[in-house]
This record gives sequence, structure tokens and C-alpha cells, in this order.
Amino acid sequence: MGYDLHRSGGEPGPLSSTDWYDAFLRYATDTIPPHKIEVAFPGYGWDRVTGTTGHAAHLTWKEAEALRAREGADHLFDAASGTPHFTYRKDGTLPTNPRRWRR
Repeated sequence: MGYDLHRSGGEPGPLSSTDWYDAFLRYATDTIPPHKIEVAFPGYGWDRVTGTTGHAAHLTWKEAEALRAREGADHLFDAASGTPHFTYRKDGTLPTNPRRWRR
């Protein structure tokens, strides 16, 4: 499973990262025959609101992209994790840097 590095009820952050993939794939290929390895990549994200606790709202990639377009939010890219994301204001409240989707 190549996702849920950060989950809905946990601290904000990317669903995955290039360093995380590198670490778990190195471990997997050192211990499991490569032809038996399958990796799933995230096609969803979390919609988090700054200053709130509890679970973030789940968005599919299509829902996140529609929200981004509707709100006029720019595509952003987190170089440290290698993941795209965006931010927007909802009812005057700025969500955290949610890393909403990855493709």
C-alpha cells in the first residue's frame, strides 16, 4: 500500500512521499521476490480545516480537482514529498496545506 502516510484522523501531511516509497520499496524488494510485489498509489485526498480537530473530509481525485477549479485555487507542488496539493478558503477559513490529491 503506497498511501496513508498521513491519514484522515492524524496530523496533516502528504498521503505519500518519494522518500517513503523509496524506503518501503527497498525493504520490500530486499525481502520479497519482485514479481510478487504490487503497489497501490493514492487517488484521493483529505480536506482539512485549519484549527480544527477530528477527521478530515475524504475527496476523490475528481472531487478534489473539481473543488480546486471551482475555487480558482492554483496547483501547488510540495518538492519535499513529491506531491501536488492546493489550498482554498471555505467560509472565510483557510484549510491547512492538505495535499488533497496525488496522481
